[in-house]
Amino acid sequence: MKQKQSSPRRKRRRERSSDKFIYFFGALFFFAILQFLLSTKILHNSTLNDPIHVNFNQRMVILAGPHKTGKLYIFCSTNVNIIQTHTYRTAFIHLFPSYYSTNIIQGSSSIQTNLWLWTQKSYSFTISEKYDSYHHEIFKDWVWPVPEEIGRLESVNKTWDWTPSKGFYPMMEVLLPPPKFKNKPKKLKKSPRPVFQKYSGNEILKLYHDRLEYYWNQKMNIVIGTEAVDNIVKFDNGVDMLKTFSKDIVPNHIDPRRITVVVAYRTPKVNHLTSMWHQIMLDTKRKSTFFDWITLAENTLGPMDALGMVEMFLQYTEWNVVLLDLEGLKVNEWDVSNLVACKVLQGNCRNRTLADLSKDGAMKTPVITNVRSHQKEPNVSQEALDEMETVLRLYDCNYQSMLERERNGHRLKIYYPVGLDETMKLCSSMNKSNHQRQPRSEMKSLLGDIALKHGRLDR
Repeated sequence: MKQKQSSPRRKRRRERSSDKFIYFFGALFFFAILQFLLSTKILHNSTLNDPIHVNFNQRMVILAGPHKTGKLYIFCSTNVNIIQTHTYRTAFIHLFPSYYSTNIIQGSSSIQTNLWLWTQKSYSFTISEKYDSYHHEIFKDWVWPVPEEIGRLESVNKTWDWTPSKGFYPMMEVLLPPPKFKNKPKKLKKSPRPVFQKYSGNEILKLYHDRLEYYWNQKMNIVIGTEAVDNIVKFDNGVDMLKTFSKDIVPNHIDPRRITVVVAYRTPKVNHLTSMWHQIMLDTKRKSTFFDWITLAENTLGPMDALGMVEMFLQYTEWNVVLLDLEGLKVNEWDVSNLVACKVLQGNCRNRTLADLSKDGAMKTPVITNVRSHQKEPNVSQEALDEMETVLRLYDCNYQSMLERERNGHRLKIYYPVGLDETMKLCSSMNKSNHQRQPRSEMKSLLGDIALKHGRLDR
């Protein structure tokens, strides 16, 4: 019997059905290949718009401070009746609502302590009893790589309560300009610190470099940190310091896209300023009043220039930068150490808190260090402090164009920009986006002029 021939319509239907199968399996094959490439980290360029989630197996994180980016000391009155009777202060509160916050949050020294406690140690160190309950190496693939040679010598220095959380301070000290370290190749005989008695500056740099290289070759993730990184913005040779850091300390075979620098931005700015004053009084044992310090001291106020540090990292390195707005973290109920652990190191976290999976998922309480109570208040009026706050915020307008350009780029990630957005709002209201750059020395001079205008208070 002769088979019935297919009609043209039926033939076209079979061809379309065959095409659908081809498209389906083609798409399935494409997505399978794409998933394979992503899982093997080949398509890393596609994730560079978020420096936290760069698709690399191995990374390095640098905690860069700056100094005193943490504790909020409030010297202003929060009495509503007083505020409402002062037109200037009322406008100030509407512009900077976070200025009247009363919470205390961690500083950069606390972050370093927690990351040292939560990561692997590069050598055995007898931990003080006050850290016993915190001593859990939660991150098994991250290391805090202090060179043992440095740690052993620094720990015998009885002039400070040393732990390996402070182990990267000498790394930045040897980059300081003359006269402190005038002849870096020679041993620094005049320094009382044993580490500088035994090693030259160049030898110290090599110790850090070799320790970083060793752990990197062991396929470990690396986290280091010291507030002294802000030296790059304090001193005139800061660019050279940063270049030496990136060339002589960081192993040159590490892809710069694997490196993330974490910088903290603190507001209110005037609280950061008074924190600096307290620290300097403590370190130098001088009993200088705030009025005398701000009008007479030759301090460059480098730690106030966190945005300047961000700009330098973006301009002179290829590293990624994370900017933490500490006021925004507080508003969003983030502890800063936990945010770094959860978002930057990508630890296992629940409810904004790092979880120790080796301890039945126990939540980790961060250490808060360097908190001092009963601090002396600055002997200037609240009106003077308010004016200083405005001057300090206007200085940050230097970086408005940089932030507008980089915020949508590939290398800068900003977490919770509450205080930062307040500052940029002021810049826009004052039409400061294209103004001529203000040197920090000029900003410092303006602060002194404000103190002189209002006079000192007897406190």
